[in-house]
Amino acid sequence: MKTGWKLAVLLGCLALAVACCTKPPQAVVSANQAFDTLKGTCAQTYAPNQYLAAEDGVTMLNDLVAKHKCCMAKKEAPGVVQKIDAATQANNTEQARAKQDAEAALAAARQAVQAAGSAVTSANDQGRQADSRVTATANNPDGQCNKKEIATIATPIHTSEFAPASFQQAKDALAEAERLMAASPCNYYKVKEAAEKATQLANKDKAAADTEIARVKAEES
Repeated sequence: MKTGWKLAVLLGCLALAVACCTKPPQAVVSANQAFDTLKGTCAQTYAPNQYLAAEDGVTMLNDLVAKHKCCMAKKEAPGVVQKIDAATQANNTEQARAKQDAEAALAAARQAVQAAGSAVTSANDQGRQADSRVTATANNPDGQCNKKEIATIATPIHTSEFAPASFQQAKDALAEAERLMAASPCNYYKVKEAAEKATQLANKDKAAADTEIARVKAEES
């Protein structure tokens, strides 16, 4: 009789525990809500390790509830919330740093592409002007060079199509960086990468344009 009474009490406690776990404890609900907020940020990009730790913690809480271990879930919830808070803080810190880097790289790329564009335009203008002068000399009967010599000189001076393809690549890279910047704050790493590519290409084009300008001047001297 005594054994039967103990069994009845045990079964009653188990039933009570199951009944109390028909819905998650508020602490678990709050942890899930906090994690949902975290998912809406860029934490997977800027704080991936902390994000995974928080995700694993929430999964663990939900598994405990699913197994009707609500007391244990309630006990573990504060630690999981701490992981979510850590992920949030890490994301905010790194995102702010990445934004600064992206903005600086983008500003440098804009400046580099503008400088390259001016140099390419100058090289083309000077090349066309040199072509015109050479042509005028060739057509001048009093010129000191004969037409065969002029033809030989004119070919290397011609620069009216200087660097259009490579400079277009620099402009395309800058446009991609601008697009990524406007699209999402989660793109700051990609913005920096695209902007640095644009800067590298533009600097290369400017150097080539400056060299071409010097060559044209030397040809004419």
